[in-house]
Amino acid sequence: MKKLIEILLDDIYIQSFIIGLILVVFLSKLSRRTKLNELPLVYYRFPIIGHTWSFLTDCDKLILESREKYGETFSLYVFGQIMAIVGKETTHEVVKALVIKYQHI
Repeated sequence: MKKLIEILLDDIYIQSFIIGLILVVFLSKLSRRTKLNELPLVYYRFPIIGHTWSFLTDCDKLILESREKYGETFSLYVFGQIMAIVGKETTHEVVKALVIKYQHI
């Protein structure tokens, strides 16, 4: 085992690969942080699928579990897009903002 570690650490290509892999993991963790004015995105395991399977099979369970963990307002990654879930306490604010936005039409 010690010999294998020495061989891996002596090769510049393997060192570069390991450093690159560490950087990719670190940057992906940083990019998942929520920014100001963004709803918290519920964690998902599969990058392309997101919450789609859970949403299709048991939507009520997904929303209830997410509401318990993230509060009334959160977002899900469903069908390749981010979907905002708004609780009843903030629904009037969303509707009011949409009315103001589309009032000129």
